[in-house]
Amino acid sequence: MSPYGERPSNTPPDNRLNEEAAEWSLRMSASEPDLDDAPYSGTRARNTAFLEWCSQSSEHLQAFLDMCEIDYRAQRAHLSTDLTANSKASRRTRVHPGIKLALAASIALVALAVPVPDENVQAAPRPYATAIGQRQTVNLEDGSSITLNTQSRVSVLFGPREREVRLLAGEVFFHVARDPDRPFRVFSNGILLEDVDTDFNVYNYQSGPGASSSGIRIAVLNGSLRIFCNCVGDKAASVPDSGFTHAAPSPFLSEFLVAGQEGEITHVDGADRLRIQRLTKDDLEAVTAWRDGQIILNQMTLAAAVQEFNRYNLQQMTVSPEIAQLVIGGRFDNPDYRSFISALSVQYHIEALPPNSANNPSRALHLIRRPPP
Repeated sequence: MSPYGERPSNTPPDNRLNEEAAEWSLRMSASEPDLDDAPYSGTRARNTAFLEWCSQSSEHLQAFLDMCEIDYRAQRAHLSTDLTANSKASRRTRVHPGIKLALAASIALVALAVPVPDENVQAAPRPYATAIGQRQTVNLEDGSSITLNTQSRVSVLFGPREREVRLLAGEVFFHVARDPDRPFRVFSNGILLEDVDTDFNVYNYQSGPGASSSGIRIAVLNGSLRIFCNCVGDKAASVPDSGFTHAAPSPFLSEFLVAGQEGEITHVDGADRLRIQRLTKDDLEAVTAWRDGQIILNQMTLAAAVQEFNRYNLQQMTVSPEIAQLVIGGRFDNPDYRSFISALSVQYHIEALPPNSANNPSRALHLIRRPPP
C-alpha cells in the first residue's frame, strides 16, 4: 500500500516509487498540511508518516536524492520540471520550479536522519575516535581514506550501494577514491556533503573559550562536492518567474564547492546561513596544517588562537577580554603552547598567569597584558 492509496497492479515498481516520492515532496513543501489530505491533515501525522515512508528502504531515500539531482539541473537550465505528473498531486497548487530543488534537498536531509534498514549492507557502522592531541588515519576498502584530527568522532558505513561517514564531532580530512556508482556522503549536524572524487576538510566546531558560535566549515582542496543544507545563502538563487504560485522562498539549499573554496554554515539571526568564499594558497595551507601537527596563525585573533591550542592540549588557556581581539600570526607545533606563550611575551608583552594562583583561581592559564614596570 502506498502512502496515498492503492496503485494499479500493472504499474512498474520504479514508477510507483517515483510517484510516491513526488507526492511526498509536495506534501512536505507546504507550510501547513492540506486539510483535505486525510490522514495527513495534521503536521505531526504528516511528518510521522513521511519518516515511516523514508525508513522502509534505502531506495526511498535514493529516490529523493535522485530528485535533488534532477531539480538541480532543471534549475540551472531554467526548466520547469513537473515532478507530480500522473498523480493526484498535479491537481494541487503548483510549486515554483526554483523551489523544487530546495524542497528535495530538505526532504533528503530529513530522511537521512532516519535509520534506514538495508539488507544489502554487509557491515555494521564502524566507529572511530581520537582523544585530545591525537590524530588517526583510517584506510577504507575502496581506496579512500579519512584522517581524524584531535577530539574527533565518526561512524563509517560501507556497503554495495553506500559510502557514508557521519562526522559526530571534530575535524576530518577526506581523500575520496572515484566511484560514480557510489557517491561518497558525509553527514554532520543536518548537513549533507556528496562527492565522487575529491580531497576536502570538514570541521564541525563548537563554542568554546574565545568562540561566539558553532558551525561547520568545509574546505575543498581538489575536485568538487555538493552541499545540501537547511540554510540561507549569501545570495538568493535567481530563477525567472514562470507563473507558478508559491509562498515564501525556501531556505533549503544545494550548492557546489570547487577546489580552492570554503563553505561555512553558521547560526545567525535565528537561521543557519551558508557563506562561500575563495581561499588563498596560504589559507588552504592553514586549514590542513593540523595533518602535519602544526597550527598556522594566519592573521588570527588571540582569542581564536587560544581556542586552537586548547583543541590539542590538556592544559587549557583563557584570554583577558582587553587583548582578545589582538591580531597575531605565526607557525607552531600544535601541542607546544609554551612556545606560543613565549612568543606572545616577546612580541606583545603578554604573560600567562599560572592556574590556581593568587591572581588566577581557575585551572587554565590566563593570558593578560604584562603590567608596565
